[in-house]
Amino acid sequence: MESKLRMHPYAAKMLVRSVRGTPAAGLRASTCAIADLEWWTRGGSEYPDDVALTLAVLRAAGAGTGAFG
Repeated sequence: MESKLRMHPYAAKMLVRSVRGTPAAGLRASTCAIADLEWWTRGGSEYPDDVALTLAVLRAAGAGTGAFG
């Protein structure tokens, strides 16, 4: 089954341009942080939403990598 969610071609080009040159490990860490935030804010943890957001932003920015992974 094909997903109906699509990104506009211009937005996709801008996204690719903005991450060009970023190491794969950095992209992976940021993507994982966003996935964690999604899970945490849907009841996957006891964190309040503002704490979950703070932790996800810190992780995506590369801070505290020893604590998260």
